[in-house]
Amino acid sequence: MDDLNTANVIVHDSKITGFIDLEMTRYGNEVLLLAAVLFMLHEDDCLEQRWAWVRQGYEERRGKPIDAEVLSLACIGAPFNQFYRFMIYWSTDQQEARGWPIRDIKSVVETLQAMKL
Repeated sequence: MDDLNTANVIVHDSKITGFIDLEMTRYGNEVLLLAAVLFMLHEDDCLEQRWAWVRQGYEERRGKPIDAEVLSLACIGAPFNQFYRFMIYWSTDQQEARGWPIRDIKSVVETLQAMKL
């Protein structure tokens, strides 16, 4: 989930054809996978356009629309991706790390609240 971003995928004709750098990739349920995608998209300048593209492809492959409850839970889970990354890579004792994880979590929450999902 964590390394599925635009820097780590191979795309051909708007379709994902491969992955690069799977070191932080992990298996998860639908809520956690969608939460990871929403987290990774939150800083994108074309967020709503990219989310529409991801959602369309996901629902097409899945064969049905994303359940509203699943999407709601994914929005709640998205900020926790930043917390998880912080706890794995940094510690609260690192001076330069203080504050930014919370600002990033706040940014994810604000972005998702403003989005038309």
